[in-house]
Amino acid sequence: MENNNQSHWNLRALAREQTPATEVDLWPGLEKQLKMKQNNFHPKRITGKQKYAFALAIVLLLFGSLACVPNVRAFAEDIIQQMGIAFMDTGQRDRVVQMAEAAPTTSNDLPSSLSEAEIQGQISFQLLLPAWVPNGLDSIQREIQQHYDPKTGVGSGAQVEVTYGHTGDPQFANGILRFEANDGPIGAPPLRAEGRQQSVTVNGQSGYYVHGAWQNDGTGDANTRYGDLTWDDQADAAYLTWSQDGVTYLLEANGLGLGLSGLNRIAESLAKP
Repeated sequence: MENNNQSHWNLRALAREQTPATEVDLWPGLEKQLKMKQNNFHPKRITGKQKYAFALAIVLLLFGSLACVPNVRAFAEDIIQQMGIAFMDTGQRDRVVQMAEAAPTTSNDLPSSLSEAEIQGQISFQLLLPAWVPNGLDSIQREIQQHYDPKTGVGSGAQVEVTYGHTGDPQFANGILRFEANDGPIGAPPLRAEGRQQSVTVNGQSGYYVHGAWQNDGTGDANTRYGDLTWDDQADAAYLTWSQDGVTYLLEANGLGLGLSGLNRIAESLAKP
């Protein structure tokens, strides 16, 4: 579970930084290009204001075309965005995936939680929340993240994220359920293995379901890999995503023993608070 937890949060961080369905951070690629040109450019000879102006001009120039940043472009070409899940092209087996250290979520990590009324007051779509979740789970965090797609202009930019954990000990290792809703693209979607998705029907709408997770300890399917990660269908992780009434939803269960029927039951229970 520990290795799976670390891979989960690391891949979510990777998705948040580079998934093309959300905002793309161009600065790492820009910084790398600037370092490659040190022989022809000497930043010590210019003032701080000139450096900021120079960097801003290049960022604005590159923002209109991802083709100028090879590492971002390559990542974008390797994934397929479907509703709330991004599927990685596992054919790119020679890619090196660098995993940073990431600690599992604990109750001490959580910022202050919004009330349901506060959330509804900050979003432009009708808030629906699960009326049923497995026994022993309670809402431990309700927040709004800003996720807006500047390329398409779709959505209001406000993404609802609700986390459910075990009462009294809401740690990732004890099982976590996440519910997300956005009237635009879901930000920082889980990165799943391409080809593992199943087409399903959720509340009368088309959706996708995936069971499994990436492992970094050598377990899993050696023929389905992404860099040093291998895909494990038996991992206790399940994802269900669909769109209805102009809103995209994502349910993500880790360590709860939930499958398609359990996630469907949660989805079918969505109601106004």
